[in-house]
Amino acid sequence: TASFSATYTVTQDDIDSGADVTNIATVTGTSPDGSTPVATDDVAVDLEDQAPALEAIKTVLSQEGSAPGDAVVFEVTVLNTGNVSLDDVVLTDTLRRADGTVITPAPVAVWDGVDEGTAGELDVGEDWVYTVTYALTQDDIDAGGVSNSVLAEATGPDGTGAEDVSD
Repeated sequence: TASFSATYTVTQDDIDSGADVTNIATVTGTSPDGSTPVATDDVAVDLEDQAPALEAIKTVLSQEGSAPGDAVVFEVTVLNTGNVSLDDVVLTDTLRRADGTVITPAPVAVWDGVDEGTAGELDVGEDWVYTVTYALTQDDIDAGGVSNSVLAEATGPDGTGAEDVSD
C-alpha cells in the first residue's frame, strides 16, 4: 500500500470559471507476472456558486458654499462584495433638486468602462473611487439644494449582472 497526498489552493480564476475543481489520479504498476495494471480515480471539489455583487457608496466630499457656481464635490466608491471578479463596471449618476426635479442632463455617466486610471476587472474585495464635481445653479438654491444617487452596474464572469444604488 502506498499513500500520496497533494494540496491545491483554489484561486480566484477557479471561482470565476464557475467549474468545479477536479483532481484525476492515475496509478500504474508492474505485477509479478509482468502485466501493467492501471487504476484511475477522480475527485471533484464543489466550489461555491458564483455570486456577483457590488456596493455603491456616495458621500459629499466638500462644498464650497451655497451661491450659484459654487462647487459640490461628491465621492463615489464602488466595492466588489461578491465572490467573483466583475467586468463592464458602469456608474450612472442621477442628480435631483430638493423639490424632486431631475437635473438635466440626467443621468450623467460618472464612469462608462473607459480607462480613466482604473481599467480591467474589479476584483473581489477591491474598491474603485471616483470624484464628481457639480456647480450649483440658482435653480438648485431656490429649490432648497440638491441630492443624488449613483447606480453601479457590473457583469460577473458567467454574464450575471450585479447592481446597487447608493443611499
